[in-house]
Formats: sequence, C-alpha cells, structure tokens
Amino acid sequence: PRTTADIEKLVASVIDENVALGQLDRSGLTLGDLKQIKETFVHTLKGMYHPRIVYPGQTPPPDDDEEPRATAQEPAEHERRSV
Repeated sequence: PRTTADIEKLVASVIDENVALGQLDRSGLTLGDLKQIKETFVHTLKGMYHPRIVYPGQTPPPDDDEEPRATAQEPAEHERRSV
C-alpha cells in the first residue's frame, strides 16, 4: 500500500470479509470494537509503510512492489529467532 487510503481499504476489506464469512460471530466483538481495531491496524501499518527519507549520498529505494532482500548483515525474516 502506498497511501493511507490504500491501507484503510486493505484493512477494511480483511475485516469486512471475516465478518461476512461469519468468522467473528462468536467473538463477542461489537461494531465499535471492530472500528477501533481497524483504526489501530491503519495507524500501525501507516507507521510501517511510510515513505523513507532519502539522505544525501543515498540512492532512493526502487519504486516497484518487490520486498527488500536481506543483506549479509541482516538475516532474512524467516531466519530470525525470537527470544
């Protein structure tokens, strides 16, 4: 997602799909709870997907949708161990 609207649309579609499929029927969540959950996810994802500042001497990140690859100093996500 590149914009706040994209993030909001993505979060709403995931939650709305789960509601439509009945996956939250027995959860005890109210519509107010779901609204707060959506807002929290949007806030968190905006922090993760905000544009990065390009400092002098840096090359800007690619504009494509590929995920960055791990470097020799940084293990890939599946190789990291949680403590």
